[in-house]
Amino acid sequence: MLTDEQVSSLGFSRETPEPDGREAWGCHWENPEKLDSFGIGLLKKQPLGIAGIYRNNQQFDTMYKYFEPIEISGYPGVFSDSYDGRASGACTLSVGVTDSQVFTVTTQVEGDACEFAKRVAEAAIETMSRG
Repeated sequence: MLTDEQVSSLGFSRETPEPDGREAWGCHWENPEKLDSFGIGLLKKQPLGIAGIYRNNQQFDTMYKYFEPIEISGYPGVFSDSYDGRASGACTLSVGVTDSQVFTVTTQVEGDACEFAKRVAEAAIETMSRG
């Protein structure tokens, strides 16, 4: 979902494809010099798209430790996770790209992890929009 140029502009270079996981398909990048990393995954078990994440938040009030809606390049998104690691550089962003498809960006970086996740998601949407 990202080009080599986009990954390089984010300060990363080494991609590690993740095995076909139970919850998502995805890739992971690391910057061993900084111990930073991020991943992108396409969720398998979210048939309601981003609406399903909102529904989880409404039905299970303790499911997410943080839940902050955002728009990413015209698509609905939400910063949310069951653990709030933002103070230590971790953030999770989910973006609904169709009524039934969500991708997630997870980050562990120095600085504002959620802002970094937003940049990654914007780059992925740019790539996907090109086909």
